[in-house]
Amino acid sequence: MVSAIILAAGKGRRMGSKLPKQYLPLLGRPLLAYSLLAYEQSLVDRVVLVVDPLDRDRAEEILQRYQIHKVSSIVAGGRERCDSVFAGLQKVDGGQVLIHDGARALIRAEEINTALAVISSGDACAMGMPVKDTIKEVGEDQSVICTPDRSRLWQVQTPQCFLTEEIKEAYRKYLQEERSGATDDAAIYELMIGKKLYMIEGSYENLKVTTPEDLLLAEIILRRRGWNPSQI
Repeated sequence: MVSAIILAAGKGRRMGSKLPKQYLPLLGRPLLAYSLLAYEQSLVDRVVLVVDPLDRDRAEEILQRYQIHKVSSIVAGGRERCDSVFAGLQKVDGGQVLIHDGARALIRAEEINTALAVISSGDACAMGMPVKDTIKEVGEDQSVICTPDRSRLWQVQTPQCFLTEEIKEAYRKYLQEERSGATDDAAIYELMIGKKLYMIEGSYENLKVTTPEDLLLAEIILRRRGWNPSQI
């Protein structure tokens, strides 16, 4: 059994909208509908959707309107991202699990299936791409500490994929020890499990829609893919 957890409980304050960003329209569809449809068309068996309890009706309307059948549970999100992931993991047992940010609306079903091919061998993996810019590490006063070798740096995306029991154990330990600072699932896995995690190449189009500029870029990408709002 291959499960996916799609996180859509955030407020998206950087978007500057009263409506949470995952429900903002993108070429006529709510942003969240795109990632849900990609997983619906993938080889994933079931999906757990994590939302703010106040937005449950909005989420259910999307599932009904776009005929999303793989969502087996809608779960209330927590205070922090890690709390939301852990809540979703309680609805998953055995097999493999993919964790995906609902704001990464441009993920494709074939990219999800590529990740599945890696996790099927038992190796944890995260989707991403090599960075294109030079990166500087800076101190609190913004002075440069060092310039990491760009050839070894990747920008990390989702999905991030794990054996279910391993990532559940990682999150249990992380939350019990009241750790903080990890910004993605892979970091918690690396810290608490300590096994190798592999990067798999996704696409630079798999952006996380966070600001109004991201929303405009997502629209451009969809139009370039041939998406037509009249198809709705």
